[in-house]
Amino acid sequence: SVAAILDAHTLHFTFGENIGKAGSTLPTAGYTWHPTRQPIAMDIWENTGSPGLAYTTVGKWDSKERDLEYQGETFKWCKRSEWWRFLDLPNRTTKTFELAMDVESVPGDLELLTAQGWQVIDPIQISIDPWRYRDYLRGSRGEFTVAKDMNVRLRSGWFSDRAACYLAAGRPVVTQDTGFGEVLPVGPGLHAVKTVAEATEAVHMIEDDYSRSSAHASEVAREYFAADRVLGSMLRLMG
Repeated sequence: SVAAILDAHTLHFTFGENIGKAGSTLPTAGYTWHPTRQPIAMDIWENTGSPGLAYTTVGKWDSKERDLEYQGETFKWCKRSEWWRFLDLPNRTTKTFELAMDVESVPGDLELLTAQGWQVIDPIQISIDPWRYRDYLRGSRGEFTVAKDMNVRLRSGWFSDRAACYLAAGRPVVTQDTGFGEVLPVGPGLHAVKTVAEATEAVHMIEDDYSRSSAHASEVAREYFAADRVLGSMLRLMG
């Protein structure tokens, strides 16, 4: 069982940094969860040169088998339902947005997205090789993405390991709010948004002073995700 797996460990760490705090309704199951983050090897991502034209992201489009029932509500594991909240973003910003996601896995979705100006490419070709994946992120203008329904509604504070890599490359991130602003410094290069209007405003803010936004993204990565800081903190807690 899951409990048996958890009980076999002395300490439990999570990327959901709000678990156990008043702002999140995510249950702890009686365990103490220590917040941590994806450790980033900064030298692999830095010194990227000029940004590309597209705001991009990489991921899986749909997943039904991991939805959860909790207190009479269904919480979805997938991001697909959240994307529809931001469908009009390309039209509102006139910027290029590209998804490296398996959108065609749901019949009709590819046509719906492309009709609204989203570009869609094969995620396997981007992620099959780690260096190709890195070059794709570093060659982007920034990231726009959504979060899983359960992280949004339960305010887990979860933050994407992929988004951390964009930040390390100096690429601004606009992502759906999961409550991570309680532990990470949102600002010119990192935006937590709830609506398409907020996402539009975030993109405009980035474009108004891209250099400032890029510098802030890099600063957040160095201060909050650099491997020596993240792993040092974890090792000290482990004793």
